[in-house]
Order: sequence, then structure tokens, then C-alpha cells
Amino acid sequence: MKRENVVVVVCLCILLLSVSLISDQNAHIFVHAIGDPDSYGNVIVWMCIYQHNGSAWNLLQNVTSSSNWTQRVVDSQPINFTVKWRLNDTLATSEAEAVTFTKVTMNISQSVWTNEELNITSTDSDASFYYGIERGHWNQTGMPASGVTYEVATKYEAYY
Repeated sequence: MKRENVVVVVCLCILLLSVSLISDQNAHIFVHAIGDPDSYGNVIVWMCIYQHNGSAWNLLQNVTSSSNWTQRVVDSQPINFTVKWRLNDTLATSEAEAVTFTKVTMNISQSVWTNEELNITSTDSDASFYYGIERGHWNQTGMPASGVTYEVATKYEAYY
């Protein structure tokens, strides 16, 4: 008698888990760590994910740590990835030169992006570093599909 009850409970748990996974009509983005600074302090400072809801861009996540994280997104809505990087000012003589010495690429699984270079939108500097803001819009190559988990990896390269 107990064995039958256990089997029924296990089957019911599996059924409930399956129903909850099937009823989740959102896509998920698993973002790999943004990385630690190199010996010059060059690093991705932060990364944000925005999603357009039809009338405005909404900030979904702002990450400043070097840990992995997961974000749920609404399927069939455009996504904007924004990345801020920094380059040690001893490696370039101007903001323009800092831009030419850096490259940020992104990979999104499911054949969405492979080494997609993000677009520089602004630059800034302080006493020690040059900073750049780069963006990538996920709407040129389809949009997130419901029930799919996409892995996102960002790569920052400084050429000096």
C-alpha cells in the first residue's frame, strides 16, 4: 500500500513540474559572468538588459558582479543589451583611441548571435580610465521564443 502511494506522489510531482514548465510562456536568458579586471584594471563595469514592452524600454537587470545570473524575458519582444567597459588611460591617448583599442562581442545560443560586435554609443573618462557604452539590439535576428533558455556570453578585448 505504501509503495503505491509513493508512486502516485512521485508521478503527481512529475506531472505538476511538467505543467509548470509548459505553462511558462516566457523565454529565459542565462548570462555568463561578465569577468574580472585584467592587470591594468580593464573590465566590463556593468551590463544591463532592457526589454521593450510595446511603448517603452524597461530595465530588467543591471549586473555589476562577476557571477552568472538568469533573467526571465517576455517572448517576442525586442531586447537591448547595454555594456559599460573601462580601459586604463595609460593604454590610450584619447577617448577615440580607447574605442579603437577595445572590442565587445556577444554570443547568444540557439544560433541567435555568434561574436556579434556591439555598437559604441558614448564615451567618457576620469583621472584613470576611459569608459565606453556599447549596445546590441536583439531584434534583427528574430526575438526570444517562449519556453527557450538562451545562453548569453559577453567578451571584452583590449588591444594594447
